[in-house]
Amino acid sequence: MSTGHLFDPEAEAPDKKRLGQLKKMIFNYRNKNRDIDKVLRFHFKLDHLWHGSDNYVINQEKQILKTLYEIKHRKGFNKNAFKQHTKAIKKSGSRYRMLKKIKAPTLIIHGSDDLLIKPSHSKKMASLIHGSKLFIIKGMGHDFNKNFKNRINILILPHLIANS
Repeated sequence: MSTGHLFDPEAEAPDKKRLGQLKKMIFNYRNKNRDIDKVLRFHFKLDHLWHGSDNYVINQEKQILKTLYEIKHRKGFNKNAFKQHTKAIKKSGSRYRMLKKIKAPTLIIHGSDDLLIKPSHSKKMASLIHGSKLFIIKGMGHDFNKNFKNRINILILPHLIANS
């Protein structure tokens, strides 16, 4: 759930160094000649920043599929999509006050190495949702990488069983 954290004055700012690396990489990426090696290098670097510090198994098939999509359908990162998403987040404002209204059993899972959203954001969300449970997974980034599937499943399955 996005709570507009990037533009919420109450939220802790993301790691500027890593966020800066991500922005620089994305906004400087151009591949008008549709060079497959360039696209692969871009996606591997991007995934490294996105996933966190744990030892990830790189899914080469997934990377190749991303690359083929990139070559076939795009010439680079879609800046307009990013701008539209940013505008929507700013317009929606803070959702912290709405979190207090949640009555459903809530499980929050967050990566300790998330470069976009700091774990403190999830801690604040958990404090606002009555009875919620928060788990911060060491080494995990923003994505739920398959390296963490067992740890994530161990958290989600008992939560679903207990609350269904």
